[in-house]
Amino acid sequence: KHRQTDNFILHPIGGETMLQAGFIKLLDWMIDQGLAATTSIRITTSLVVNLEELRDKLLQFRNIFFLASIDSINENYHYVRWPSKFSKVQSSLDEFLYVRKNYPGKYDLLITPVFSLNNIFYIVEWLDYWYNWCNENNIEIWLQTTHINRPLALMVESLPSEYRPHLILILQTAVAHPFFTKYATTKVQHEYFKSMLLLLQSTKVAPRSIFDDYLKFSADYDKRTGTNSFDLNSKLYGLLTHADRSEEHTSESSHAIVSRMP
Repeated sequence: KHRQTDNFILHPIGGETMLQAGFIKLLDWMIDQGLAATTSIRITTSLVVNLEELRDKLLQFRNIFFLASIDSINENYHYVRWPSKFSKVQSSLDEFLYVRKNYPGKYDLLITPVFSLNNIFYIVEWLDYWYNWCNENNIEIWLQTTHINRPLALMVESLPSEYRPHLILILQTAVAHPFFTKYATTKVQHEYFKSMLLLLQSTKVAPRSIFDDYLKFSADYDKRTGTNSFDLNSKLYGLLTHADRSEEHTSESSHAIVSRMP
């Protein structure tokens, strides 16, 4: 395939690609075969790796395009991407900026978040972070979300009507964020937030049992991981009624309905 095109692109996907031994073996083999300089690599990654350790290998390729699954920031990021810490992401972003400055054209970045009930209440802080990051570093990045449509319990649309007004206000703030005015590369993300706002403002509401499943799963997840939804997802859990708080506390870990995030 490499011989058939002048624009050969390798895109490994699955788990955390850069932590797989086979990925490193493949890079080494391509370098040894003299294929690296004429190969571009797209990497779907959470960026919770030591990117600096891979610099010497990656720089031998034509260019690297990171598709980074960064869905939140700070403590809520730890909740969404447990057991990862946001500080690891920030270290990788620092390395990305170093390479961009010292090796122009080698690294590009696309942020590919997935929003669910675990992180949707934190979108304004998430937008603030990227807006400031782009401004401070004089760089444009692409934002392109993937709409989660299964499992139902994690879907933003599964939020009951009594909790929607608060999220609607958050989404209205997000839609009006200056990030979307200043940077054209944010258009896809902007359309997602506008669409989600319209969905939550509609009269169609998911069956209450789906949100109950979410609370049960979250209670089970807290027990298994030692996390606390009331702390790490406080913007949602702080809104819960007494009945829903009791549901979250008393749910038994009888079965897991889903994996936490794609």
